[in-house]
Amino acid sequence: MVRQSINPGHAANGQAQERLFAYTADKRSQRLAVMRSVVFENDGYLVDNQQTWLIPVVGCLKHGEQRVRAHSSYMASVWQLIQNSGIYALSSCVSPLLALVLTPFLAHRLERADYGALMVMNTTIVFLAGLTQCGLGIASFRVYSHKDHAVLQERQELFGTALQLLLGFSVITVLIMLYVAPWLSIVLFHTAAYAMLVRIAAIDILAQNMTVPVFSWLRAEGRAAVFGLLAFFNVLLNLGATFLLVGVWQMGSRGALLAIGCGYSGVLLCTAPVMSRYLRRRFRVALAGELLVAGLSMMPALLSVWILQLSDRYLLGLSLSLGQTASYAVAYTLGNVLGPLIITPFSLAWHTAVYIIAKQDHARDVFRLIFLWYGLFLIFAASILSLVAHDVLLWIFPTEYTSAAAIIPLIAFSNVCYGLFEVFTVGTLLQQKLSLNLVVLPLTAFLNILLNVLFIPIWGVMGAALATLIAYGVLAGCAYYINQCIYPIPFNVGLVSIALLVGVCCYGVDLWWGSYVHIEPAWLLSLILPGFYACFLALLGWWATKKRMLWRRRNYSQA
Repeated sequence: MVRQSINPGHAANGQAQERLFAYTADKRSQRLAVMRSVVFENDGYLVDNQQTWLIPVVGCLKHGEQRVRAHSSYMASVWQLIQNSGIYALSSCVSPLLALVLTPFLAHRLERADYGALMVMNTTIVFLAGLTQCGLGIASFRVYSHKDHAVLQERQELFGTALQLLLGFSVITVLIMLYVAPWLSIVLFHTAAYAMLVRIAAIDILAQNMTVPVFSWLRAEGRAAVFGLLAFFNVLLNLGATFLLVGVWQMGSRGALLAIGCGYSGVLLCTAPVMSRYLRRRFRVALAGELLVAGLSMMPALLSVWILQLSDRYLLGLSLSLGQTASYAVAYTLGNVLGPLIITPFSLAWHTAVYIIAKQDHARDVFRLIFLWYGLFLIFAASILSLVAHDVLLWIFPTEYTSAAAIIPLIAFSNVCYGLFEVFTVGTLLQQKLSLNLVVLPLTAFLNILLNVLFIPIWGVMGAALATLIAYGVLAGCAYYINQCIYPIPFNVGLVSIALLVGVCCYGVDLWWGSYVHIEPAWLLSLILPGFYACFLALLGWWATKKRMLWRRRNYSQA
């Protein structure tokens, strides 16, 4: 559209137009010829050389509409990703929450030594199941994801090969455990009386391993709802079988282990049609080699996590009595409550959100803000847990389990270190440097074993908890150093350290109040300290956020 101002006095008159129209038959082209041949007095330029307003054409509107549609599609994909991550997060939290619910029930129903034997046996199941799985669950999911253009038959052969590999490894493991059950019982418990527990554990390992390909297939296909339903069904069967076998039929620790197998067997029955279809697929050697290479490359990290989280129970069982191991396991479960409730859901959502946040213009500021508030929230939760854990232990557990109550704060703050470690891995995730974790995790796992061997003979259960805290602290420190080298982020480590120091002081005041000061009502300090600490952390976080916003605004104004 052309903006023009035409003087009527100098417009072409009717006679001139008639003479011009006589030379051509096309009236429209003739009008254009007249407009381009007349010089206007007000500007002195040809019309087509005069300045114009640039008005967007309709085609730009179509481009804008495409951008809106693309943005809507992107937001829909992000929302779907968040929903699926939430389902997987809830499914991952179910098993730790089940352990938290069953801990007081089993502590009341079992003898202290039997409960300690059960904890050692659970540790053995987790270790041997992870060892025999060879990382094939995660490997099959990753290999499947990389075969975007593969035909359906190849994908089915992939999971069929993984299932047959797991079946072979699991059957061999079960046969060996059944044969050497008395000897293994002597190694673990210094007596052959628990050989039956070893045999039941072998069946549990077989049932658990057979469910791994099905859950991997559901994740690869994006069927988060079915994944979550099967996970909840497994937990419900385990819970019901535990109450029936231990509470009603009085089968003791054997019943608790059988209940674990009942949960996985129920999942196997529900997925039997899928598994039978994959078992009929041809075993492909090339796929088996690809799966084993991918799975075995992750085994050091998986075993390192097992060592960090569970090896102390095994070492306590060897060095101390099963009763002390039981007390440690109960206190550890209470101190570890931050894991399933806070850290695991955040971790699963974090590994998804990192890549979305990294696309923003001020991604480092967002990461800094997340670290600050997440760290403050974790420290607050750990401090409150430390303040009330002893009373909770006395309230819901038998009195003989309270001897290890002092380790709860150490385990709680070990969880804080692990939660901060998850945030510090943002650099390794974005820069695709995950292989660095294969170095850091085994080193901290070796440090944990070394400290357990040194501390347990001296300080007992307190030594095991202290070794765990130091190992997780070193893990977080190494992750922070690596992240600053490959993806520097100005984390508020100083402010989080101040918050931690104030939390330790609050815990010390609570101990001093309870030991030396007897003022009624006794619950008054239990309300004052958490309230004061919450207000302090909120003001600290608000001040740091406000200061960072003012700094950014000042830099933008100067630029």
